[in-house]
Amino acid sequence: MNSKSELDDYFEQICKEMKILKALRDDVTTRGEPRLAGWLQIVKKKEDEIVGMETDLKRLKSYQIDAKNKLKERLASCLKAVKALVTNFGLAKISSMDNSQVDLSGNIRRARSFDAPEARLESTKKINYKSDVFSFGMLLFEILSRKKWENGNLFAKLVWEKYQSQKLDEVIRDCGIEKDYEEKAKTLSIVALLCIEHMAKDRPPMSRVVNILTDGTRTGSRKPQNPFL
Repeated sequence: MNSKSELDDYFEQICKEMKILKALRDDVTTRGEPRLAGWLQIVKKKEDEIVGMETDLKRLKSYQIDAKNKLKERLASCLKAVKALVTNFGLAKISSMDNSQVDLSGNIRRARSFDAPEARLESTKKINYKSDVFSFGMLLFEILSRKKWENGNLFAKLVWEKYQSQKLDEVIRDCGIEKDYEEKAKTLSIVALLCIEHMAKDRPPMSRVVNILTDGTRTGSRKPQNPFL
């Protein structure tokens, strides 16, 4: 039982007892018992105290609603900020526009197995945010397998083979995913494959990836075609 319902319960019990007490008070007043004058004064003080507590309880409820709304606003703001951080994953912190490019001539630290194919070519001078989408896809494979891979492409290749043979259930079970989460795991694996498409233009934007993973948005007609393995 939470604190709010406990307070309501206490007050309800007090009101029931007070109803009996008021009936006794009215009876004493009607009969005119001078010996109980002191008792009547105590009852009156208790009535006033209960009225004050009722006012305080109403104020508390109003405060709780206000506090709840403020907390809801903070949570919504935090969720928006977290989504933005996910969207701005990696190189997107430098440039998040579709047509923007990042110069690779500088010292940009990258984990090799997370590198997009275009980032691995010596001839590549600039890459755009779709390279981050690839890296995020490789991260999803680690989340799915619950392992950190020295060569993440090995597991990605296994997922791709199972996807092609329509046996994603097998790899998901092998990863120890509980039955209640199998559908979500399937979605995650398909999104991961879409993220590591060989051609940068074929990878979905991070905003689309985030929507699918957080809101349950369907992948639609988009199907993995040629992941980089």
